[in-house]
Amino acid sequence: MQKHHVVVGRVSVFRSNSKVAVGETSLPCKAPWNNIYFNTCGDAAPCWKLIGHVDKYDKKLNTINNIWKNKEPSNWRHNAPSADSSIHEVWKDHGFQKYRDALSNNEFLGRCQECKNDMDHDVWSLATAYDRFPRNENGYPSLLEIEVSNKCNLECIMCEPNLSSGLAKKAGLPLLKPYDDEFRQELKEYIPHLTEIRFNGGEPFLHKMVYDICDDIVELNPNLTVGIATNGSVMNKNVERLLANNNVKPQVSIDSLIPERYSEIRVNGDLPKLLDNFEKFKEYARKNNTRVVVVVNPMRNNWEEMPSFLDFVREHDAGLWYNSILYPEHLTIKGLPSKELEHIYKTLSYETSLRIDPDSKWSKKDHNFHTLENLVENKIKTWWEESLDV
Repeated sequence: MQKHHVVVGRVSVFRSNSKVAVGETSLPCKAPWNNIYFNTCGDAAPCWKLIGHVDKYDKKLNTINNIWKNKEPSNWRHNAPSADSSIHEVWKDHGFQKYRDALSNNEFLGRCQECKNDMDHDVWSLATAYDRFPRNENGYPSLLEIEVSNKCNLECIMCEPNLSSGLAKKAGLPLLKPYDDEFRQELKEYIPHLTEIRFNGGEPFLHKMVYDICDDIVELNPNLTVGIATNGSVMNKNVERLLANNNVKPQVSIDSLIPERYSEIRVNGDLPKLLDNFEKFKEYARKNNTRVVVVVNPMRNNWEEMPSFLDFVREHDAGLWYNSILYPEHLTIKGLPSKELEHIYKTLSYETSLRIDPDSKWSKKDHNFHTLENLVENKIKTWWEESLDV
């Protein structure tokens, strides 16, 4: 497959977060310098978009230090185990360095072009998610994102077997658990240097490894922010203990506020139960001076609800984020004909305008409003405009 890259001049990056580290605003993306993303297959990359393009974690052949520190390609499939293999070989792997070198010269390799396209249209790109995390002078990443396993109790229609054990079972595929106690022990070297650690799907609250790592965090870096992306269906004594002991930033996925539709999207899910648990996450956030974040997946079967989520988070004093669903194709808004995209854009644009109230507490500084505005006026509008050129 032929590879392409784009070379640009000075990049005008739309920054949604004002806390970009001093002196680093010239970098179009900081992820290769401050983050390792581990997925459920053991792949490691600067972000989820680059999974499969960099390297792979393997406790015998290519562990964390190997990925992080090794300046040459580690060739994990061919090399024999080495005594000094660790997470660092992922971090210093040639694959990571390739993206550092390219982005330092404003070159966008592979799927980095997707973020470049978003930047060009003032859409909040994935790159902005890494703005506020520093480049540690000691060489360690300041952020880790980990998909511990695909174990999950839901079978969401927009999900895939790598992130849902239920879907994997139906497809005749195994449960994915690439990380064991050796990985946990390696992480102990990194935890003291982190600003944040994030646990993503499957469902993190179903994984013993998540609880074990959070116990280590209490010992090694008790104030570390622990981001947990949950479907909100699990609430038990283990979850309560984790919340009590750790500095958790909960992110709860809610794709519909209509019970029947919610159950159709999040198969095996129950909206009333979710909302009951959401109140508990909200109370935890209130007591710990943070906010629970509501994460929504805009799709063809729920797009008209997107403004309602702004109303919801305003009512509950929560944060708001909209993901970009590009696959599967039968669910993505982006792939619709231009007439349908025009209808969706104009409908949502009107509904968004109704929620502007400069005299109320929802001022221009209301980040949640701008999150909706970005979805509609930048992202969906761009998809509509691009469809006109096809």
